[in-house]
Amino acid sequence: MDPKPWMTIAVGIILGSVVRLLMSREEFEHELFTELNTAVLNLILLPIIIFESGWSLRVKDFIAQFQYILIFAIGGTVISTLVTAYFIFLTGHLHGITEWRTAVTYSSLISATDPVATLSTYSALQVDPLLNIMVFGESTINDAVAIVVFNILNNDVGIYDDCGTRTLPLHDMLLNIAKGVVTKFFGSIACGVLLATIYILVLRGATMRHSKAMEILFVLMSSFLTYSLAESFYLSGIIAVLFCSVIMGIYARPHLSVEGSLLASFFIREAAMLADMCVFLLVGVDAVLVDMTSLDFALWVMLFCLISRACSIFPLGMLVNAIKRRGNKKKRGGQDERQLLSGKHLFMMWHAGLRGGIALALNLEVGPWADEIDGLRTRQTLRNSTFFVICIFLLGFGGTTGVMLRRLRISVGIEVPHDRLYERETTEFLRFIGVWIHDHVFAPVLVGDECLKQLISGKHSNLHLEEVLGQAVHGNWRHMQDRHEADEDEEEMDGSDFPTALARARQLALDAKVSYDLYNADNNCDGYDDDDSETEDKEEDSEESHACTQCYWWQTGQVVAHGNKSMCSGVRYQG
Repeated sequence: MDPKPWMTIAVGIILGSVVRLLMSREEFEHELFTELNTAVLNLILLPIIIFESGWSLRVKDFIAQFQYILIFAIGGTVISTLVTAYFIFLTGHLHGITEWRTAVTYSSLISATDPVATLSTYSALQVDPLLNIMVFGESTINDAVAIVVFNILNNDVGIYDDCGTRTLPLHDMLLNIAKGVVTKFFGSIACGVLLATIYILVLRGATMRHSKAMEILFVLMSSFLTYSLAESFYLSGIIAVLFCSVIMGIYARPHLSVEGSLLASFFIREAAMLADMCVFLLVGVDAVLVDMTSLDFALWVMLFCLISRACSIFPLGMLVNAIKRRGNKKKRGGQDERQLLSGKHLFMMWHAGLRGGIALALNLEVGPWADEIDGLRTRQTLRNSTFFVICIFLLGFGGTTGVMLRRLRISVGIEVPHDRLYERETTEFLRFIGVWIHDHVFAPVLVGDECLKQLISGKHSNLHLEEVLGQAVHGNWRHMQDRHEADEDEEEMDGSDFPTALARARQLALDAKVSYDLYNADNNCDGYDDDDSETEDKEEDSEESHACTQCYWWQTGQVVAHGNKSMCSGVRYQG
């Protein structure tokens, strides 16, 4: 089990204890403290966490499973909310939560999953891409649905009539929720794509390749601006940031230098990891406010969460498999079949139902109406139970992910092509639409230059700076070893072997020159800075070699050098 979350929570508890000693309890429990926590979570921590997920996303896997992800995210959230609320309302005499509005509102926020620990384990072990993308996609879209449902129930406008004295009929409330989900979901997608387009056009016109710091800061700050703008228009900042980062992860990279793209990816990944730790730090700080009077309600909630998630994952998994089987029957012979969700996959999706920052942030936003209709300290009870659920689920499920993968014998550590699920799961018509949109809309508008279009690839998005540095060090060591061997061979050669030694020396010089250009040349396809005395033909040859080197770098992510354009034709982007 990864010890970092628990160590961070422990540090947060110590920090919260110190703050509580320096402040009175009334000041510590004041609304200002709650509002500060909410602002930090929503405006600082969540945007970069979501942005990193989209920036490094396996886009084709996500597109291939998008319709099934929506089934789990929307249908699963609704089922989990209703089942949890039913059990809370049914057992109200045992824990004190007796009003249906409190039960449904709390059920909606506690249904927001946040499997950070699970996904980090999946990433480290290279779990089956189908399981990885289903857990990631379901948790991300699920958060947006849970937020919409919570905001409607937490606001009196969606509950009472215009006079504020009579509760709206049930069908009117359900209609408000459905309209809110559809409007916020598709509106947020449009907002994210529009803002990503603006950012990329700015990158295209500004040409920031001369400053790596400018490139990194521009990409990083776009996440915070997108989240704030989406929330200011009453949309889902999470969905807007996710789709903004997906578009930027594809079409912004060609406008960045090689070093800038790698450093930006590295910085975003480390910033997201730091933000995750800060979420756990806030959980630890809030733990100081927890008392044991809510422990009985927390235990009931944990049981209800497990039951409700099982009621959503397994039936919806069978529905998704039925849809996939129907699609398989329509496929012609000889084609790959769609990959079904096995019982092991569904169990691991149920196992990944951890709670985290979203549930904590929403819990801090519960209005005063909860204390008014369900008794004093109701909000305190809900907050305490949320803390218990986050910590226990993190320990019980996040800490046993690796063990369950081994026990269930789920394949790990296997390199899978980025387009395998895409080729299997999407129809020829959908692929045609996707390629047409890329070739006639996004690529011409956002990239434009034919040379830069060749740099668009899904492979390099998963490169880590550490891997590239490791390859560079290994390549340097091999290059020095080859030079040493060449020197020894030259000393032992007689005159008849002189042509062989000369050929080897030329090859080593070519490798060193192209390797140098690989790390220092910019990807604007302008060629090398040749001396004025060189001929125009040499400049064109240098430009071709430069474009070829850049194309090979982005397509394969390997620190390998070659010197002519014909060798690059096999790795160009193929739609």
